[in-house]
Amino acid sequence: MSRSRAACAAALGVALAALVTGCSGGFDTPLYKAYSPGEGANSEAGSIKIRNVVLVAPESGGPAAVVAAFYNESGQADQLVDVAIQGAEQPGTVTPSPLELPAGELVLVGGTDADAQATVTGPADQLAPGNFVPVQLSFRDAGTATVNVLVQPQAAPYATISPAPPTPPAATPVGIPTPTELTAEPTVAPTPTG
Repeated sequence: MSRSRAACAAALGVALAALVTGCSGGFDTPLYKAYSPGEGANSEAGSIKIRNVVLVAPESGGPAAVVAAFYNESGQADQLVDVAIQGAEQPGTVTPSPLELPAGELVLVGGTDADAQATVTGPADQLAPGNFVPVQLSFRDAGTATVNVLVQPQAAPYATISPAPPTPPAATPVGIPTPTELTAEPTVAPTPTG
């Protein structure tokens, strides 16, 4: 065999080996594994699908808002009864509480178009943006799920997310005259002269 043929065969062998080994990743390659491509964490509790969970923490500290989506795959309604940081001394809040999760419906938590609001409380260093926090979500029928959730700063795209539930506007009493409606001048009837 000539040198050029031997060199060509060796080069072809190396190229073929590289090509064949690149396809032998098997079923354990990252392409075949489920993963969350976004910032939010995903999980399940029974028939409840928990999607895109994120905590939004204000710079000033305090409670963090929970942003999430819940989908109830069962044929019966369920409820989100509690949300809290795993091992935290203070419980979280869900408004309204308990949160109804109708069968076959998507329920959004956190944000301006959400069906409900929820917050969690924990140490300020734990709720610092960039940290992952174990959040426990408890459901009436589906059980409990613990999700490692990324803490995001209250900045774009989460700038409008408030950790406090919205406060309804103060009601104005109906039927009670205001001071401007009352007159200080007495009405006097004319008296006849003469």
